[in-house]
Formats: sequence, C-alpha cells, structure tokens
Amino acid sequence: MRDLNARMTDLRGALSAGNIEDAASHAQAIAVACDDQDVHAFDPELFGVRFGEIDQELHAAAAAMAEAAVADGDIENARAQYGPLLSSCVSCHAQAPSASHVVLDELAVTEWP
Repeated sequence: MRDLNARMTDLRGALSAGNIEDAASHAQAIAVACDDQDVHAFDPELFGVRFGEIDQELHAAAAAMAEAAVADGDIENARAQYGPLLSSCVSCHAQAPSASHVVLDELAVTEWP
C-alpha cells in the first residue's frame, strides 16, 4: 500500500505540473500495481469486506485515466479523472479497520494550478 501511495503522490505531482506523459505513466503503474496479488486472499477483518471490489474500481479508474491520457493528451481530462481515482482510496481506507487511521490529505487536490 505504501507503494500505491507513492504512485498516487507521483501522479498528483505530474498532473499538477501539467506533464501528461508522466501522468499517463504513473496512472498505468497504478493500474497494474498489485496484479501479482489475489485480492480475495486478504483478511476482511484487516482490509474490510469491500476491499476486493474497491481495489478493482481503483485499478480500472487508473487504467482508464492512463488510456485517455495517452489517447487524447488532454491534461484537463486526466485531472478530472483524478477525483474518482482518489475517491477509491478514501472509500477503501474508510472501510478497512487496518487503514482507517491513515490520513490521505496529502493526495487531495482542491484546485489545479
């Protein structure tokens, strides 16, 4: 999860800087992060009962962002997709007993430069 947080931080930075190529790369890295893990093997008492569902939403949103960023090169479109992506992080942490204390404020964006 720390790796995913770092990737989200990198994505936020690329979007803030207006660097669509880096944003696409970071979004793609998020899309395939954890592909080698079976989300159904995680303990719901630690990760919450909706972990698998939210995990799939997160990676699908990142894949869609990466694809759109590469296809149209529109930084504003990519920025618009960041909110739903971050929402997956927040939703998961809110329902996961082991992650509910983790603050995701550093990933939030109130306004793009």
